[in-house]
Amino acid sequence: MNLQWALGLGKSGQTWVYERDGKLWESRMSYYARLKGLDVTVGAEVRPSSLAQAMGTPLNQRAAAACFGCHSTKGVEGFKIFFDRVEAGIQCERCHTSAGAHAAAAAAGKLVASGVPRKAPAEEMTEFCGSCHRTWQQVKELGIRGVANVRFQPYRLVMSPCYSPEDERMGCTACHDPHTEAGTDTAMYDAKCNACHVKTRAKAIKTCRVGKANCAGCHMPKIEIPGAHAAFTDHMIRVVRRNRPYPE
Repeated sequence: MNLQWALGLGKSGQTWVYERDGKLWESRMSYYARLKGLDVTVGAEVRPSSLAQAMGTPLNQRAAAACFGCHSTKGVEGFKIFFDRVEAGIQCERCHTSAGAHAAAAAAGKLVASGVPRKAPAEEMTEFCGSCHRTWQQVKELGIRGVANVRFQPYRLVMSPCYSPEDERMGCTACHDPHTEAGTDTAMYDAKCNACHVKTRAKAIKTCRVGKANCAGCHMPKIEIPGAHAAFTDHMIRVVRRNRPYPE
C-alpha cells in the first residue's frame, strides 16, 4: 500500500491518505508526536470487521475535498480535487484570493489588497477561519458532542460568555497572527485579554479577582481528547469551576 499524502504538520500528529480501487482512504493508524509512534486514528473503527477496515476508512467526495481543501492549496474546487494542481500545505492563496497579484505588486513596490482584511468583526473572522477550523453551525450540524469539539476553536470561541459578534477584539486574528506559529506561552496573551478587561476612567470592566497575569492558563484550560495524545486549548473563555462537567 502506497501512502501518498500526509495530512497534518506533524507537531501533534499526522494522518495518511491513500488511493485504492479508485477511492481515497484515510489510514487507520496515525503518527502522534507525543508517542513518537503510531496509534489508531481518532474516530477510526476500534474493531475492524474486514482487512479493508483494518487498513483504513473510505472518504466520500465531500470529506476528501474538505481534507485537501484545508490541508493544501489550489487543488480543490467545490467537491472536486485536482491532484495535478495541489500544492502541499497552506500557502498564501489558500486564504488570500488575490495573493498572486499582491505578491507581484509588492515586488514592483506597489500596494494591492491581499483579499482578507486585517481587522473585521468577530463573526466575520470566526466564519472565515471556521471554514477549516469549524464554525458553530458546522459543529452543531455534525452533532460533535463532549470534549471532542474542543479542537474546533471558532466554535468554542463563539460559546464564550463574553463573545460579541461585532467586536473585532474577539476575532481570531485579534490574538493570533495567521502568518506565524501560534505561541504556547499563555503569559504572552495577557495584553490581548487586557484589551477588554481593563479599568479605565471612562468605563470600569470586571477584572479577575484571583490573578493579574497568565490569564489564559486559567480561563482557557487545556483539555485532553481521549486517543488524540494531545491537549487542546479550550477557546471557550470562561470562569472555570472545579469538578464541573465540560461545558457544551
